[in-house]
Order: sequence, then structure tokens, then C-alpha cells
Amino acid sequence: MRFKAVGNLPVTETTTTTLPIDPTLMIVAVALMTIEKKLDGIQKSVEEVLQFLKQEKQSRQRGNLNMLTEIMDDYKINCKNEQFCISRASEVLSIKTAAYQDIDFYQSQIEIELQKQQGIHGAKDAQSILDAVTYQFAEYQLACHIFAFSSFLPPGSGSGCTRCRCGRRWRSA
Repeated sequence: MRFKAVGNLPVTETTTTTLPIDPTLMIVAVALMTIEKKLDGIQKSVEEVLQFLKQEKQSRQRGNLNMLTEIMDDYKINCKNEQFCISRASEVLSIKTAAYQDIDFYQSQIEIELQKQQGIHGAKDAQSILDAVTYQFAEYQLACHIFAFSSFLPPGSGSGCTRCRCGRRWRSA
């Protein structure tokens, strides 16, 4: 028995008290739940857009790398065609510019990720930082590779399209 009987009152009797429900509080609670669900939906949409932009940037870089490989192969065949060399050289310069922009972008992203870390953090936080930085470094490395590759290919319409590796000229001087 939890309570001692007082006087002649039996212990088995209980009193039930009901709290009045405020309809305004219920409406506010329902509205807050609805807002929270909508915010979750917006957050999911934002994450999908960010993932899309990340994928788009990745595919653009890989497309530029494939284009440089194709240009290199075409130069081997068409190195004496002046018009071909001029048109391909402008493509190479635009890819080189994009690669330089990507280098700058990923370098700043890496710096931002590393500045986010705190002096003391748990293993879970360390792993998430490592994953983010590893991804950024891989993309940074690819941007550097594309920049170097585009720098290797011949310059624009100047007077000296240099020789290719096989000894033939990129275009006539």
C-alpha cells in the first residue's frame, strides 16, 4: 500500500481530474508539425539539388578529359590542317580555363572543409571530414590533371604549333 489511510476514508477510492484541452494549443501544435514536415521536404530537395550540381560538375570535368583525349588523337591525324588546329586550339583553351576555375574552386572547398573541424572531435566527425576532404582532393587532382593535359596540347593560332610526340608537326609553321 502506497498511502496510509487517513481517518475513515477507504484507500480504494480515487479522484480523476481532467485537464481542459485548449483548442488554440492544439491548432498551433498541428501547424508546427505541418511546418516541420514541409521543412524536411525542403531540406531533402536542397540536398538533391546540391547532389545534382556536384554530379554536373563531375561529369563536366570527365567530359573535358575525354574531349582532350579525343583532340590529342585527332591532332595525330590532322596536324597539317590549319583550320582544324585553330578550332581545336580554342576548345583546348576553354577546357584549360575551366580546369583552372575547377582548381580554384576545389582548393577553396578543401580549405572550407578543413576550417570547419574543431580541435577535439569524435571518430564519427573525423570520418565525415575525411570523406568530404577525400572527395574534394580527388576532384582537385582531376582538375590539375586536366589543366596539365590542356597545357601539353598545342597553343592557339600562333606561329608555332609544336611537334607532337611522334615527330610530326601539330600544324605547319
